[in-house]
Amino acid sequence: EIWREGVVVVSHGPTSTSAMVQGQQPTGDLQNNIDRLRAELQQAKYPGPIEARAWRRGNAADLLPLVHFALLGYSKLVHDMILAQGYDLFAKTDMRFLEAVYKVLREEFGYLPQLRVDQFFVDGFVERKVILVHDVLKLASRRHLDLRRQQKKANPSESRPGSALGTRPPPPTARLSLDDTATRASTASSTLGSSATAPSGPPGFRAPERA
Repeated sequence: EIWREGVVVVSHGPTSTSAMVQGQQPTGDLQNNIDRLRAELQQAKYPGPIEARAWRRGNAADLLPLVHFALLGYSKLVHDMILAQGYDLFAKTDMRFLEAVYKVLREEFGYLPQLRVDQFFVDGFVERKVILVHDVLKLASRRHLDLRRQQKKANPSESRPGSALGTRPPPPTARLSLDDTATRASTASSTLGSSATAPSGPPGFRAPERA
């Protein structure tokens, strides 16, 4: 198991229920946890408004879009992994969506929230809700890096400089044009040489043919 940034996760992929661990970010400092969530969203380039003041209400409607972004909008690699494993996080009620999210967290990230699904939709538990959203985003960020490393190992050519730009040698026509220029220069030199050695004479003069 690994402790990083207030998130405890199992280091290798999906885990059994007996191996589950919980997020252990301490409570008691709501503002600090709000600041951590804000910083994580900014680093992830969250496209929507970051309304930290609204988070203090603990309203699920303010926090669920952040969970949706973390698992489905932040990283295409994470998004594709979730769909490839057969999870359906689309076209659901808020309650069903969060139930599916909890299943993904348990089975793919080895993570158990400190909050039940139903508690997320009631008043109170504000700090634990903020911590949960932060942890989900942090887990998605780390999984993105893991998947990216796996992708580079499977396709090492992607990491070579210039390979992504499709660098290739100069087209053959460029080399041919240089050869043509040299040929033309050689021909012109031969012509000038023959002109310089040709016999001269008045108009109508014709040099005698050699025996």
